[in-house]
Amino acid sequence: MRRTAGLLLAVMLAGGALPARAAPSDLAGRQSDAEKQQAALRDRIESLQKDIDDREAARKEAADAL
Repeated sequence: MRRTAGLLLAVMLAGGALPARAAPSDLAGRQSDAEKQQAALRDRIESLQKDIDDREAARKEAADAL
């Protein structure tokens, strides 16, 4: 979980390194792209967390069966 949070932070910081003199339309386009990337990363994190939770539950069930 920390790895995915770190990855998300790194991507957000890398996307935030915009040139100071960029045109407003260019900034708006970059912001839109960054928002799409952020949403995709959040979806991916949510999916990974669900997979982790499912595997943890299966592991606990297997341990209880023993």
